[in-house]
Amino acid sequence: MLRNHEDTAHQQVGADWNVQIAVPDDPLVAASSVPTNSVAVIRSQPVFELPGSFTLSPSVIAVDPERFATGGWWRSDYSQTPLETWLQDIEVPDPAVPVSGESFSATVTAGAPTEGLQLQVTYETADDHVRTATAGTIEQGTQTFEANLDGADAILSITFLEEGTAEVPDSFALELRDVAAGDPIELGTWTPLQWRGSDGKVTPAGSGISLQIDTGAGHVVGGIAPPLGPLPALISPEVSRSQGSSFVATIGGQRLEFQQAALAQAFPSVLGDFVVVSTPALLDAAVRIPEPGLALNEVWAMGDEDPRPALKEAGMIPGATQAAGPIIGALAQLPQSLAVGMNFATAVGELGLVVLGVAVGLYFAQRRREFEFASLRAMGTEPKQVTRVLLLEQGLMITFAILAGAGIGFGVLRLLMPYVGRSIGSAFPPPILVFDWPALAISLSAIIAASAIGLLAALRALLRSSVTSVLRGEAE
Repeated sequence: MLRNHEDTAHQQVGADWNVQIAVPDDPLVAASSVPTNSVAVIRSQPVFELPGSFTLSPSVIAVDPERFATGGWWRSDYSQTPLETWLQDIEVPDPAVPVSGESFSATVTAGAPTEGLQLQVTYETADDHVRTATAGTIEQGTQTFEANLDGADAILSITFLEEGTAEVPDSFALELRDVAAGDPIELGTWTPLQWRGSDGKVTPAGSGISLQIDTGAGHVVGGIAPPLGPLPALISPEVSRSQGSSFVATIGGQRLEFQQAALAQAFPSVLGDFVVVSTPALLDAAVRIPEPGLALNEVWAMGDEDPRPALKEAGMIPGATQAAGPIIGALAQLPQSLAVGMNFATAVGELGLVVLGVAVGLYFAQRRREFEFASLRAMGTEPKQVTRVLLLEQGLMITFAILAGAGIGFGVLRLLMPYVGRSIGSAFPPPILVFDWPALAISLSAIIAASAIGLLAALRALLRSSVTSVLRGEAE
């Protein structure tokens, strides 16, 4: 019952704490600086390219694979794939291209439709800060662009920005050659960004590429980035059925590809269908576009300590907060919860009566065999033999009773759990049978101790009794 209350609260919250946070300036830094036993989360809604019969709007949940096991809540029966396995499977390496220098240069040959667009370079520093440098405004003809990438460790993307309200052509073409940041950068494998309707085509050409851009609706009308590849994901059965093992969805304005890594029947804090991916991987996809899109919006935490003070110290602004504790307390006050508590108290009292009854019953039951044991002693049976036979006889009976009782009790519980669980607990997640091993161990220890006391007391009386006095009497 208590476990069901905890599961229900954790399923609703996602962990012990769920804190909404304001969008940080440096999401990569924020994701890695959350407190111990916490995990940074992105929650969004996908737009699938294929229709699906979803009862509720599906959700995209991004969690940090390295932190979710300690910062989030999970129930092992949600998926046949173990937690450690699917967390490892959704990890994605950083696609950014490392650079050896901070001076960016590129030669651009462009036509009239590209005039007025700004060439931008988005890069990442060694301490996970993401910055964007403007290399200049494109004009018709061939130009050499340069930009200082202060503290650059890797390049995330090259994009084209329209700051004003000028009409942007539906598409344009240009060539990028001799791109370098310290060492030359090979762009032949880069792919167009699919951002708010933008797309394109990259074709290797000499020392660079020929680029065809279909412009989108944002100020960033298009761009290119290192290939990201499909994002491995833990998905719900309906997403798998309707979208297949590989599918495409638009999240936060960006069109991304996904690959099924594992299936799960449910996921914490989500009522409908879901796609669960890596927070660092989704952030890597989002930050390469220098325009507002996806960002961290939640932090989950486990433990009794309120994580909000630590989040403030980390530079985040906590907002609305949910905690599992008050939900568990409210569920504990339900009538069925109180009834189960009363039943448990009654069972404890009855256990005390059972313990006393076992001790007293065994004592008097053996005393009734006084004539039997006196006869054996009269025929020369040693007291050690009497003791051994009595303990073996009663030990086998008690062992059989414990095993049979435990087996019958377990079987009845398993049969009735689907029906009883719905009446004493919350419907989702469904209650599961959990053994209170300490209580069970105490109960069995008490019964065994009472049996031993009763047997030893009876044995002591039997062996100390006078054989002649017993045999002169009548056997009961």
